Amino acid sequence: MYTRKSVLQNLSPYKCADFNRALHKLSLPYTKLAADETAAEKFSLPVILSRLAEKPQGYEFTLPYLANDGSEKNKQINVLWGDEGHHTICLVRCDVTDIISAEKNSRSVLQNALDLAQEANRAKTDFLSAMSHDIRTPMNAIIGMTDLALDDLDNRQHLSEYLDIIKSSSSHLLTLINDILDMSRIEKGKLKLARTSFNLSVEIDRFCSRYQLLMDKNSLNFLHNAELLHCNCIGDTAQLQRIWDNLVSNACKFTPPGGTVTFSACELPSDNERLGWYKFTISDTGIGIDSESLQHLFDPFFRSSDVISKHIAKVPDWDLPSSKISSIIKAVRFP
Repeated sequence: MYTRKSVLQNLSPYKCADFNRALHKLSLPYTKLAADETAAEKFSLPVILSRLAEKPQGYEFTLPYLANDGSEKNKQINVLWGDEGHHTICLVRCDVTDIISAEKNSRSVLQNALDLAQEANRAKTDFLSAMSHDIRTPMNAIIGMTDLALDDLDNRQHLSEYLDIIKSSSSHLLTLINDILDMSRIEKGKLKLARTSFNLSVEIDRFCSRYQLLMDKNSLNFLHNAELLHCNCIGDTAQLQRIWDNLVSNACKFTPPGGTVTFSACELPSDNERLGWYKFTISDTGIGIDSESLQHLFDPFFRSSDVISKHIAKVPDWDLPSSKISSIIKAVRFP
């Protein structure tokens, strides 16, 4: 805000015979761009006198301005009394285009960051809500089977069946908890990968053999093949199995009976004899993912609400989202 002293000391006054005509000429570049019709009124003498009566120390306002070269600017108008007797009015104009542009850019950046944070928070809330359902499923089984076992202690056959279900549900519950902890470690960059020797072909055979039983139970065709030149590798088989588990289990869950799930592995060319590139493809003939959800497939905590809403009655629990798979893959470093 300019002061009366600084104005009188540094700026020479503009004199004219027709005050209203001068004001009209002054306001014209503003009224061409202003969104409202009151831009010209801001320069009228009655409005200025009324505002100065409210704020004797002076006031300011900002309007868009059309420069002579056709460019759009933003001007700040400072209005103040020119003398102590209030016989003179000073209007001082300064260009604030760069300041306003910087403020708009800053607000835009902050708004985008806020939107992303709110979206991530909503996704995390939805994820935790879904995970609470996932955890309740094996917990209910454990509690229910424990109650049945306590009521039927004399029947060893039934007791054995109850204990098998309790053990299976406990293992599933432990897997869910470990997966959640792994996601936390991945987000903090603290996931530790093992470096052990293994035979990739053997691991694939073991994995496919284990899932063959599940596929048969769900009346699904399970096709698997591997085209490998080098099978002896060094890496973390547990994380590799976890990636396969997430993808194949989802393919199994969302493929109707009679459908087909395919697991294929092949070795890609490599310029480094110590570095192997392998491609794993999991495909199915199930419902797929809608195009909108596909764009967010690897966003943290994202799950396709369309798929879940249509099949929630069919699928009792969910695997962790694809963002976890993506994070594990990004964390892998080969020797």
